[in-house]
Amino acid sequence: MLRAAMLGGLVLAMLLNVTVRPLHAQLIASLADDLIILTYRLRGKEAARTHQHLGPGPGSMENVFPVLPGAPQPAPSEPTSAMTPGQATITPPPVLAQAPMPTPIYGVLEIPALADEGPPEGMTLDQAIERLIRDNPDLRMRSKELPKAQADIVSASLRNNPFLFGDVSNVPYQAYSPQRPGEVSYGITLIQPWDVNQKRKVRIRVAQSARNVVEALYQDAVRLQIDNLYTAFVDVLAAREALRQLQVGLEGMEAIAKETRKQFERGGIKTQADLDRVLVQRDSAFLAVQEAQSALRQAKQTLAVLLNLPPADVDCLNVRGAVGGFDLELPDEEHLLALALQARPDLHAYRLGVQRAQAEVQMAKADRWQDVFILYTPWQLVDNSPIHAQNTNSWGLSALVTLPVFNRNQGNIARAQITVSQVLIELQGREQQVIGEVRRAYQEYSNNRKTVQYYQENILPRARRIHEDKLRLYKAGNASLLDLFEAQKEYNDVVRRYLEASVRLRRSALRLNTAVGQRLVP
Repeated sequence: MLRAAMLGGLVLAMLLNVTVRPLHAQLIASLADDLIILTYRLRGKEAARTHQHLGPGPGSMENVFPVLPGAPQPAPSEPTSAMTPGQATITPPPVLAQAPMPTPIYGVLEIPALADEGPPEGMTLDQAIERLIRDNPDLRMRSKELPKAQADIVSASLRNNPFLFGDVSNVPYQAYSPQRPGEVSYGITLIQPWDVNQKRKVRIRVAQSARNVVEALYQDAVRLQIDNLYTAFVDVLAAREALRQLQVGLEGMEAIAKETRKQFERGGIKTQADLDRVLVQRDSAFLAVQEAQSALRQAKQTLAVLLNLPPADVDCLNVRGAVGGFDLELPDEEHLLALALQARPDLHAYRLGVQRAQAEVQMAKADRWQDVFILYTPWQLVDNSPIHAQNTNSWGLSALVTLPVFNRNQGNIARAQITVSQVLIELQGREQQVIGEVRRAYQEYSNNRKTVQYYQENILPRARRIHEDKLRLYKAGNASLLDLFEAQKEYNDVVRRYLEASVRLRRSALRLNTAVGQRLVP
């Protein structure tokens, strides 16, 4: 197929040649081989240059399967793209796991003041998001794909460089003479590729479409990383609130231990075993406070890693925010669905991917015709001195064209068209996935909101009254220590569940932001 195309180009070149002395056949064949090889090498460099670290972009004609069955695999010692620095395809940031509530049942907890936002000099969620986007190493690395995509547009807009070809032909093994006539030819040829069907403009459109997809993918990476920040930030708030409640519980146990010791010293009904039980509970509450302090420190360390804070600043990291204290009436579910379908950057990336795939189809169709190579020989010298004749100078003009007789790029055109349908299917599937995410997030927020309201209006007041009555009876000597501890355990369990429900409400509200793709909840 290649030889047939080359022969067709040779025929056309001879028809267009207006030189006094035509170029030699071996020269034309050599030029054809070299130019075809250069063309394919440039295509390979173009494909390697468009690799980017945000993952395969929609419409990029990259394989949707990680490994094709039967495809040649690299040797075990041969590094793959995932093992080579600077070439690995990095997946979106993993979702951080939610930290459990470190709230044991020791001590007497108080109803949490969840509206307390903490120290006024602490870092707010808005400030944390701003720092995340500016300093997070993962996002900083991914942001470099944007200027790379812009550089690809510059590369796509560049025109082909001309070639300079010099030749000496008909050099004899023995000197020419009048008895053995001949001449040596010297020539310089300029070769300029001519883009006959505007492939350069199509390449620019493809590169611009790829840049738009990269921008949307980066925005989606920011959305996912902010979701990780939500998790880490609320983990710090929850750990801080748990520590605060345990410290209050420890104070309550200190008061009970003090009262029990007084009764024991006065020779009341309290025995040494009762005093020991109270002291054991107090010591357990103290250890629970120590564990909560460690959990708060670990939550701060996780947040500090996301914000790229130095390790020395972790202990000084204070956040300002409340677990509860807000009751938002969000728009209805259908309005949120419409907002998500419009605002989600991953959906936007797939819509732009359709345009990119369509541009790839145009590129594949434009590649049916290779560039026409215009060969201009401004100077050609024929040395006639061996035959005692005058030397001759001449010029020449010819063209080299690849005739699309067999290869009209049919396979790549069909592949590009199928890619368009693939991206459309992926877009439809991603839209359904987004709808499901928004519905789940909205339902979770609504359920958690109702749960917290029910705790505030019904369960907490009743549990508080029960505990206060049992404590009053114990101080009056009308209730045993075991009865007090049982009431205390029940009350602590209610307070802990309320705190967990408030944290779940806060998480679900922020998760709704991620699902919709916009900041609805502060």
